[in-house]
Amino acid sequence: MSESDDKTASGAQTVRRALALMRLIACGQERGVRLVDLERMSGLNRPTVHRLLKTLVQEGAVEQDSETRRYLIGQEISLLGLARTRRFPLLTLADPYMSELADQVGDTVFLSIRHGHDSICIGRRTGRHPIQVLSIEVGVRRPLGVGVSGVALLAILG
Repeated sequence: MSESDDKTASGAQTVRRALALMRLIACGQERGVRLVDLERMSGLNRPTVHRLLKTLVQEGAVEQDSETRRYLIGQEISLLGLARTRRFPLLTLADPYMSELADQVGDTVFLSIRHGHDSICIGRRTGRHPIQVLSIEVGVRRPLGVGVSGVALLAILG
């Protein structure tokens, strides 16, 4: 392997690691994720995680809460996502049906999609029932087979 191939492979590995960290951080939603948990979940060593997080924070892709020291998805990622609002036309199509179903049953209705080996909630409508169980937030990523939507998505895979 040539030196340029080594650099390309190393650069690709860095991007993969950074995206893996961002996926883990996204699981923390508004709570955020601690550095020690990112190390444990990613399997990367502390200096590598710290170096990647420092760069992601500098780029606005990740934020660190000054009080809790936890890491959260940064505003830059949200802004980049706005460039593809039509990426999920399913949500636009499903919205009136989700609202109607929530009204009919009085309970919360969720819309989840499969993304690789995960289930991601992309929509939620609450009904009029006085007690609502909001078991999942929009944007939450869970492995297939975890939770009702993940089990249902896994079941249709065959």
